[in-house]
Amino acid sequence: MAKPFPDHPNLVGGYAPIQMECDAPDLIVEGELPLDLNGTLYRNGPNPQFAPRGQYHWFGGDGMVHAFQIDQGKVAYSNRWLGL
Repeated sequence: MAKPFPDHPNLVGGYAPIQMECDAPDLIVEGELPLDLNGTLYRNGPNPQFAPRGQYHWFGGDGMVHAFQIDQGKVAYSNRWLGL
């Protein structure tokens, strides 16, 4: 049985870990993006894949990188874990 994540302020709500890697090739865009806006926006941050042993700190564990790929008004999303 998987160990649950502790009730820590950096592991709940908006900071709760994302539980899976995914690829979303064609997101629904509300409104319009300029056709000249093309490229990839990367975001990285802490995202433990497993419940921490002992005391938790953002810098001590797994992370995740998120990528939003924008091309001709369309957006794709993907994310991947980065382990130690």
